[in-house]
Amino acid sequence: MTTTDGAGGWCVRLALIIVLIIGLGCGRAWALPPMQPIDLARGGDGVVLTDALWLHEETPGQPLTIAEVLQSTDWEATSPENLSSAYRPTTVWLLGTIRNSGETPLSRWLVLLPWQLRDVQLFLIDPVTGAVSTHQRAGLGVAREALEVAKIQPTFAIELAPGQTQTLLLRVQDRSFLGLTVRSVEPEAFVAKEGARRDLYLLFAGFVLAIMVVLLAWGDWRFTLASVWLGCIILFELSYEIPLVLSLWPGLRPHMISLFTISGALTIAVFALASLVFLEIYRNRAWRILYGILIGGILVAAFATPLTDETQLTRWVAVRLTLVIALLWPISVLFAPRRQGPYQWGVLILLVGCWLQIMVRIFTSTGLMPRIHDDVLVMLYRLVPLGLILGVIVLDRLARLSRERARERELRAIEEAARQALIDRQQEENLRLAAAVEQQTRTLREATRRAEESSEAKSAFLSTVSHELRAPLHDILGYAQLLARQIPPQAQEQLAVIQDGGNKLLHLINDILAFSRGEARPIILVPAPLSLRRLAAHLGEVCRPLAARGDNRLVTRVELGETEWVMGDEPRLTQILRNLLENACKFTQRGRIELAITLTDPWRTPDAAPSVWFCVSDTGPGIPESEQDTIFQPFKRLDRYQSVPGLGLGLAIAQQLATAMGGKIQVRSSQGEHHGSTFSFTLRLPSCDPPERQWDAEQRPSGYRGRRRTLLIADDFPTSRQFLADCCTAWGFRVILAVDGADALARFRAADPAFDAALVDQFMPHLDGWGFLRGVREADQGSELPVILISAAPQQRPEGYPESVQFDQFAIKPLSESRLAVILGDVLGLDWEYAEESSPQDPASPVALPASCTAAERAHFLEMLSIGQLKAIQQWAQEMAERDPEHRAAWSEIMHLCAVIDLPGLQRLARAAGEG
Repeated sequence: MTTTDGAGGWCVRLALIIVLIIGLGCGRAWALPPMQPIDLARGGDGVVLTDALWLHEETPGQPLTIAEVLQSTDWEATSPENLSSAYRPTTVWLLGTIRNSGETPLSRWLVLLPWQLRDVQLFLIDPVTGAVSTHQRAGLGVAREALEVAKIQPTFAIELAPGQTQTLLLRVQDRSFLGLTVRSVEPEAFVAKEGARRDLYLLFAGFVLAIMVVLLAWGDWRFTLASVWLGCIILFELSYEIPLVLSLWPGLRPHMISLFTISGALTIAVFALASLVFLEIYRNRAWRILYGILIGGILVAAFATPLTDETQLTRWVAVRLTLVIALLWPISVLFAPRRQGPYQWGVLILLVGCWLQIMVRIFTSTGLMPRIHDDVLVMLYRLVPLGLILGVIVLDRLARLSRERARERELRAIEEAARQALIDRQQEENLRLAAAVEQQTRTLREATRRAEESSEAKSAFLSTVSHELRAPLHDILGYAQLLARQIPPQAQEQLAVIQDGGNKLLHLINDILAFSRGEARPIILVPAPLSLRRLAAHLGEVCRPLAARGDNRLVTRVELGETEWVMGDEPRLTQILRNLLENACKFTQRGRIELAITLTDPWRTPDAAPSVWFCVSDTGPGIPESEQDTIFQPFKRLDRYQSVPGLGLGLAIAQQLATAMGGKIQVRSSQGEHHGSTFSFTLRLPSCDPPERQWDAEQRPSGYRGRRRTLLIADDFPTSRQFLADCCTAWGFRVILAVDGADALARFRAADPAFDAALVDQFMPHLDGWGFLRGVREADQGSELPVILISAAPQQRPEGYPESVQFDQFAIKPLSESRLAVILGDVLGLDWEYAEESSPQDPASPVALPASCTAAERAHFLEMLSIGQLKAIQQWAQEMAERDPEHRAAWSEIMHLCAVIDLPGLQRLARAAGEG
């Protein structure tokens, strides 16, 4: 029993000794300096923890473990001196205690500055057990995938439970760092602040780049030098002070040290070169050679930085050479040419400011001055070089201009002295000069008078051009209409080519004249009853062949409710929509084009004018957003569409006319396949009742009922006069022709019985249309005679002409046969008779689908024709010809109709197929 107790006593004593040894060891391991716990729950956001931490610096080449660091007694309070290590590889440990005194879990980030730190490790140690609860790594030397928090700055996530206390241990290893700072931030607030800061820096970078582009575009080599200078500074700032480059291109992490070293070297090199130029130090050969050697050396050292990444030797050399240049710069300024004038002194003062900023940068990079971490001060600091460089450029430019003006004044003084001497010697020369001055004065007065008459001359020129261009087209298109009734079907296609070409030329002339007239004077609108449904149908019929050439489908959509007739300028509105539709047809291939006319206020009051929305949309390639504001400029065409025919006036004219009507064309476009563009505008068009007489364009008059009327036609162009006569004679009128206004007035006075109406041109020799109208209205028997003005130019009322004297109707050339019939019907109140229209095809051999075509194939043909797929119809006809060679002639005729885009022929074929 005694033996057992003795053995047990020894075991107890041995255990106590072991516990005591462990306790002593632990007591020694945690014999740490006195530390006040940092309460993260009360600190708020952005609290600097550095001042509350202790620092221990490793001996170079002797790395320590966590246990060895905790056992060390060589801890010291942090200070600006031991928190910086300029261009010297150093490893320091930071120690502190953090606590969460709150009642809720706490989530914080620890952010270390400067952001260029290479390797930072975080250890959170339980103060009771001594166990490491958290271990994280960050820094430029750590792969992005291994980061706990993917931020550019070394950032660590900390989670503390309510009342929890942890020992914070940081290991910072880098080849060089300045102003080491540790901050506690709230994650969400930090992310928001970083995002706002990044946006601000992007805006700043964009602003500087815009200035660089402007300087480069100036074309002056001094401005180019300033642009390069700004580029080097912004590259250095965005890669060194501001981690914007790294945030945009994360793959540059391993090369950031080399990047900002090279950019900094380029900055000081360009500064030295700018000093040589703007201060004219290059005139001194010794300084020119010295600067060249120093600039070459700093550039070589900077670009060799990646080769000595471990030792930082070349980086150290580059910084020292930068310091040499900065120290020699004030001395070199003393050897510059003497400053003359305030502008040159201003350049010197601004360059001194640049030099001072470089010195500040050198002092902060070598640890001689503390770094700035305040965002506002940092941004102001970034703006300083921008203002200095721009100031240098402006003042240098002003200095050069001042020197040029001084030289000009010297030259003028010399010239003045010579002139005065010449005046003194020769009095007659003085008289000659006085006469020359008087002559110059008269010349200037005459030039002023001509300038005042410029606008009126332009208007008169436009009227003349309008008349001279439209008059021949009046004859071409008019006689083409008459020939269409007489020539055989085989020649109809050739005549259609003439008509199509003439209409295109007319449309082009109208565009040019409309644009020129809109610039010369305000656009005058002529409202008249207008059917929006008929307008949409007419535009669809006119533009569908053009759409079919690009294998497009053109559809019209009209949603007007009970509103159909409105008061509007139909020719101007047609010109706007046609220009928009033609653009859509030209730039869209194998897509869909839509013309939509809808009401935007169907619930308006009955007295309110309807608001009508006009929209042309397509599925074309779209317009870049950067060019959407410029497409309405005259003669503006996108570069990639230069091969497409056109003058670039269509959209400018459309916008001009829409503005005159009280609207504005808006464009929405997105690029990509089947995205397209949408052009739309809204107009207030008052409702109106339909006119009593409505013309059906599909019917052609053959005559009129009632007594035979007599018309007087006056036009100095024989062909135009004869076209009107041929049309009217074919309808049963008796026609009397006059070669000018005087001849027409004489025939009017001698007529018995009186004429029923007169058709006169505006501009004629001897007496124009206005003079004829005055003579008719002043005659007793002519006060009620309808006088119709038919002119190739807009109405130009002579100055002082009575406002009460008006033409009964006005028509612009070229005048179609149907339009002439409408005018005569309105003026004379005619009841027209219409002849049955015969098909242009030979009745003996009408075009029809072969009998072998099934009902399904006929339906397929009608469906393709309804959406305008002419190429698909042509391919279908070719396949049917191979399957049905017996009717190959009929299928070939259908392919021919598609090839020449004969929509009327295909529509007749469709009607025959539907009846069959």
